[in-house]
Amino acid sequence: KKIVESVDIPVAVAGGIRADTAAKVVKAGAKIIIVGGAITRASDPKEAASIIKRVIEAEYRNL
Repeated sequence: KKIVESVDIPVAVAGGIRADTAAKVVKAGAKIIIVGGAITRASDPKEAASIIKRVIEAEYRNL
């Protein structure tokens, strides 16, 4: 959040983003969210991506 508040450009966040942390990233002000391992290492990557996408979209709607 401190970085978002201190720069005038969109902030990208990568690393450790999972379904249970994605909402925090959105709340902190990230405009670009890069999710890798939580999807590629999931037993069902399609479902993992879908869940994370829903969490992110829901949080953006709540802003």
